[in-house]
Amino acid sequence: MDANQLHRVITEILKTACTNGQLDWNVLAEWERQWNICQEKLPLLEHKVRELGDALIKAMEPPLHYAVFLRPAPGEERDVVVGTGGGRLEVHLTDQVANALETLTPGQELVLNKDQNVVALRHMYAGGETAEVVNILKPEQAGEVLEITQGTPKNPLALRVRWREGEEEDVECSEELAQTALKRGDIVEIDPDRHQAISKVRPRLHVRAGGHEGIVVEISDQLFEEGVQIGDIVRVETNLKFAFEKLPSYETGGLALEEIPDVSYEDIGGLEGQIEQVYDAIELPYLYRAQFEEYQLNRPKGLLLYGPPGCGKTMIAKAVANSLTRTIRDHLVQLERRIVLYNRMLQNPDDAALVREYAALLPPNQPDEAITAESTVDQAVAHLRLYLEHHRVDLRTLDKELHTIRSVLAQEDGIRGFFLNVKGPELLDKYVGETEHRIRKIFEEARRYATFYTPVVIFFDEMESMFRARGSGRSSDVETTIVPQFLAELDGVEASENLIVIGASNRAELIDPAIMRPGRLDIKIKVDRPTRESALDIFALYLLPTLPLNSAGVDGVSDAIEGLGKIVFRKAYRASGGGVDHALTCSLPEGCDFRLARFLSPEALDQLGALPPRTLVREAVLNLDPDGDLVKVLRRFQSSAEIGAITEKLLALHAWLDDDRAQQAQMLDYVRREWLAEAMILDVIQILYSPASLMNVLTNNGSRYTFYIKDFVSGAVIANIVARAKKSAVKRVILGQANEPQGISLKDLHDAVYQEFNEGKDQLAQTKISAELGLNEQLKFVELVLQTGQIDPWNEDKLRPYETFA
Repeated sequence: MDANQLHRVITEILKTACTNGQLDWNVLAEWERQWNICQEKLPLLEHKVRELGDALIKAMEPPLHYAVFLRPAPGEERDVVVGTGGGRLEVHLTDQVANALETLTPGQELVLNKDQNVVALRHMYAGGETAEVVNILKPEQAGEVLEITQGTPKNPLALRVRWREGEEEDVECSEELAQTALKRGDIVEIDPDRHQAISKVRPRLHVRAGGHEGIVVEISDQLFEEGVQIGDIVRVETNLKFAFEKLPSYETGGLALEEIPDVSYEDIGGLEGQIEQVYDAIELPYLYRAQFEEYQLNRPKGLLLYGPPGCGKTMIAKAVANSLTRTIRDHLVQLERRIVLYNRMLQNPDDAALVREYAALLPPNQPDEAITAESTVDQAVAHLRLYLEHHRVDLRTLDKELHTIRSVLAQEDGIRGFFLNVKGPELLDKYVGETEHRIRKIFEEARRYATFYTPVVIFFDEMESMFRARGSGRSSDVETTIVPQFLAELDGVEASENLIVIGASNRAELIDPAIMRPGRLDIKIKVDRPTRESALDIFALYLLPTLPLNSAGVDGVSDAIEGLGKIVFRKAYRASGGGVDHALTCSLPEGCDFRLARFLSPEALDQLGALPPRTLVREAVLNLDPDGDLVKVLRRFQSSAEIGAITEKLLALHAWLDDDRAQQAQMLDYVRREWLAEAMILDVIQILYSPASLMNVLTNNGSRYTFYIKDFVSGAVIANIVARAKKSAVKRVILGQANEPQGISLKDLHDAVYQEFNEGKDQLAQTKISAELGLNEQLKFVELVLQTGQIDPWNEDKLRPYETFA
């Protein structure tokens, strides 16, 4: 009898007794209430009974084991290889986890029962040791992929591999291998008979970990897909002889190769001479190696930028990587065009149009023997052949060379540079030998990535903090081992043609002389404080005509704008980001685009007052009258044909302006903004470089010194002055001060100059006395004097040329 039947029998008996008057009906009600309570508690009691039973069963079972999944077992559908207890086992998956085989990841923890079968899955195993990859072990008939290029239509990919004791060869890529995610550094099996790469090969690694001098380990699927190289840091379990994943390198003190910074030479003002020296020292030897070898010239191993802080040394180093990458791309584009033309000329020796097409590719001002539109095809072919040979192009395999170039240009990361910014103090370590080890790792890391298409720039900032002169007594003995290690790596740069070392220092006299001797850091370039002309160029990068400017306090603005209906001034502010200037240039009709710098000689530009002509180019029509002052100046420096071409463009632009009054008004508005920005810049420069702007210093021992403000000006100071003025203008807008002038005013710039030097006057004066004068005196009083309101004849005569033509 079950519980429900028992409940019905008892209920019937109680009902009969209550009906006969033997029991009170409350007894029946109480029975039903108690029964309902039992029914509610019964499932809970049953659950507790089952739990106690399960616990008793588990207590009587043997313990479960944990294991780490390594890989599927070969040839068995539900068997896997696991690591446990310092060894390896081949175990079976039970029905509970059989469906999870495809999702298992090497390094995942598994639970084994007493029969060594997998009964459950757990999280990823996160333990192990870190190890450095010493060598990559591969089968005899396997090679490392160095480059991936376009192949033939039949075999779309071709590979350059290193195999057979380090030899480099070009092989075809099989169709099956081409379908995989192939990348540089992969290990592939090569069929020597067909000279073809067949499939990817899973290598083994020789690593150094902990107290082990060296062990050989297998790699996980993750490492196989990502690829691993010598010097990488990986997580391994030495007992299992297995490597799980790649870890960030810690050997270089947290430093890592970064993509090239978004800094170009156009972002640097006032350092044209230094930039040209850098270009001659780095880019020319890099791109024209054959010519340098012909003249037996060695490429400089590195260069040193030295000078006061904040003057652009770090920006130049960053711009080198950016410029070199762009130059390589432009070089390959030109090389591709010339190879194509060379092939077409060989196939069509009578096509004179190809000669004209080639002549258009050549830069202007070619020597007399250069190719012109009147040259013959044979002359053009000879000229092209000489050009290709000078650039190390194998004329016997032109199609292959062309495929390689196009493949590199087509890849998103085919041409890219790396920049490793190393600050001296970051490498110093208290443990003996660690600093030297980090220096070695930095150069090893750079050499791994350096190729012709991916140049690597190593920039050592603050070199005097680490590579001090040995035996100078100015620091501990740490430099006695650091400097030789750096010299050894620097001497090895000669074998790495694609590695560039740049150093920077504020105190070059403290650096060990062995580093700066010829053959090491060959080129020394001083990056000094900006002159007046340089300061004008730097200000023009930050105080742009496109900014909200206020003319309050700028004298003569309205007078200078009068009569500008036929005079247009536009300078190419290089950091304008496209702005109005770019829009106007693009909107000019065909045949009316007039760029003064394209036609005028340097002498003419100087006569017209474009200062300096290389950086503040006046893309302007100074006088639209063909018989006016402009042509009078041009006649002194230009030929009649050049003057005729300029006059023709003047007339075309004049007619266009007359037809489009709205465009003319927009251009004149930009002229006003540009003039206002220049006037404000000149006013601030006059304050900074005036002989009356100075610091009067009194020391505790009664000595008095006078320092000129211009001796403290740097590019960083100029950028900070403009930033302070911008913040003042923005603050007025945020606070809604309607009565105050909106936009950046001359007063904002004056206040910014005062704040910049007043906040740091004590530190500037103390540095000047201690570091430059070599005196140990304490400051008592520093007075800052800024001269404003004076007219500087230098500004009037040299920087206001438009008044002559207005």
